[in-house]
Amino acid sequence: MDKDFHIENERLYTSFETAKICDIARTTLLRIEEKGFDQPRMIDEKTKSRYYDVVNINRIMQYKMFHNLGLNTKEILAYYNGELDREEFLTELKGRLASAKRCVDEFEAYRSLAVSMTEPIPSLFAVRSSFPFLRTISRIPRG
Repeated sequence: MDKDFHIENERLYTSFETAKICDIARTTLLRIEEKGFDQPRMIDEKTKSRYYDVVNINRIMQYKMFHNLGLNTKEILAYYNGELDREEFLTELKGRLASAKRCVDEFEAYRSLAVSMTEPIPSLFAVRSSFPFLRTISRIPRG
């Protein structure tokens, strides 16, 4: 059933294909669109199907990356709309990255000292709300 759609020799992807490529749910893709971050390259007037190009996919992947660094949609939109000073934004991102690195270093230090420890590391989990990728960590792996 999947057809290759093209506009001016440009490959377009359905919302399902785009979501799969970006490793997000289709509903997340639609929410990103609703929030004004990105719009499909084309919407079929008859079927209302949405089609995305590689530029859309790149922007969605950037959105996902910024979101995983702990930025909210408002901050991401402000950056893309030129409402934030790019140097300040870069400094903020570097700060978040350094903080995440400290968390990882601390986690590795505790892990090497207490392999059998089953309680969460307090200082790591105190900051995990700032880093969505840390939210899934609940216990130190054994062995």
